Amino acid sequence: MFTALLPPAGVRRELDELLRPRRKTDRLIRYTSQERWHVTLSFMPAVGPASEETLVGLLHEIASGTAGFPVALGQADGFPNARRAKVLYLGVTEGRGEVVALSSACREAAGRAGTGADQRESVPHLTIARVRYHPIDARTWRDELHPLPLLRWHVGSFALVASNMGDGPERYEVVAEFPLRG
Repeated sequence: MFTALLPPAGVRRELDELLRPRRKTDRLIRYTSQERWHVTLSFMPAVGPASEETLVGLLHEIASGTAGFPVALGQADGFPNARRAKVLYLGVTEGRGEVVALSSACREAAGRAGTGADQRESVPHLTIARVRYHPIDARTWRDELHPLPLLRWHVGSFALVASNMGDGPERYEVVAEFPLRG
């Protein structure tokens, strides 16, 4: 399971339009479908039924004490770095402090609920593609996306999402959504 910001449909459509011409240009890049686009706040690899109930309650508390905020995506880059990228993403360029704070609160809630959360340093981003086989030098790809118009929205909620593995590609299911204050 993970907690995430889910971009609204209009932002997803706009990003899809921006990426459409690039989708068939490199066979080594596998673009993520827009239904899977999100900004991860926390990743919790093992959430049992008892801890899930507690976690949902704690996440509601966080949401009720957190004001909505503007966010923007726009800086294209790659993980672990642009020279040897396995993941291509758009970074959060506005609202970064708020995203990091919400991420930290979600991780803390996971710990209090008795389930572990990934404690790696948060780099707020939206994954748009993964590289097949071996890392690539993504600097040209990154530079082709600049200047990328900022993709903005007002964050009014975050979600708890389950990753469902099975036949075919991994599917995401929103388990609960947590409206922010204001």
